[in-house]
Amino acid sequence: MLKLLTALALTSVHGLIVNRSVGLVSYRQHKNSNEKCIFMSLRGLARKSKESEIALFKASLHESSPDSAVWKYMEEGSSDSHKYLRPKVLSDSIRKMPGTLSVISEYRRNMKSGFVTSILEPEIMSPMFREGGASAVAVAIDKNYGGCNESDAMKIFEEQKTAANDFPPSLPIVVRDLVVDPIQIAYAKSLGAVSITLLFNLVEKAKIKLFLDFAGALNMECVVQVSSEEEIKEAIELGSTIVSITGKSLQEAIDLKKMIPDDVAAVIQVDRRSDEGLEEIEDCWKLRDAGFNSIWASEILYKAGQMQSESVTAIIKAIRAKGSVKYGRARGMSGKGEGAKEFLGTLET
Repeated sequence: MLKLLTALALTSVHGLIVNRSVGLVSYRQHKNSNEKCIFMSLRGLARKSKESEIALFKASLHESSPDSAVWKYMEEGSSDSHKYLRPKVLSDSIRKMPGTLSVISEYRRNMKSGFVTSILEPEIMSPMFREGGASAVAVAIDKNYGGCNESDAMKIFEEQKTAANDFPPSLPIVVRDLVVDPIQIAYAKSLGAVSITLLFNLVEKAKIKLFLDFAGALNMECVVQVSSEEEIKEAIELGSTIVSITGKSLQEAIDLKKMIPDDVAAVIQVDRRSDEGLEEIEDCWKLRDAGFNSIWASEILYKAGQMQSESVTAIIKAIRAKGSVKYGRARGMSGKGEGAKEFLGTLET
């Protein structure tokens, strides 16, 4: 029962309530006070569960690997000499020319919409992200939310390194985790990541600042996940350089984009709607036209299996294509389809 509650909490802290009672996934925003109380309770449960997990990780690492690079990065991150830095080691990769869109492709093993038993191994998926034209690869390493582990992250990092001198070149790695302690940032650094996610409503504001400073000292950039105007305002006040909106409808996300200044990279996670159609691609085109810099593509990459026309690579290409719902549909069943095969921003990358 505790495991079920924890899994529900980990999903809910991303701004969503999941209903699995009929085998389907339905999303609804927290509108009233009762739902907010439930959400805050679940958030607290998720945080405490993660804190317990990290305490065990610290003890185990200290005993088994006292010379681990993680401890070296813990020292570097705690140094006062490099605090308040906000390096743009990821945002420079995901910010393209105005009116263009980049993609952060997420590798995960657990899905909010169910379990995927036949997902390809990370070393196979990694080049597919690159070939599709993604600008970064995210690895969801929280065991309950994303289901990936250290081995998955290392395999992707090693595969990306093999393309360092190729075109397209290797992609920066982002670790997606529920961060409650600086050691998670040091651990992500040891895996080769240049960036890590911070869920704004998971911990208090002072800790978010601590994590931003700690990451900056390690030459890492944080993707700060937000879901309200207040969170956007506070994240920017703390010096966040990448803000990612999660758990919002299309129109709500477009409205929130107006709160993000032009010098801050605006990312939006587009959630999977259903098992059929490619309506999510059309959402991406609308979000591009609203001024978003990048799409965080997670479950939408895995909805069609490995059909050539709707594979991971094809979906990334469709997101980046010069498509518009004004002229045709994403699947191409009517109108002119996804438009020209060139991609916005290709020439300047």
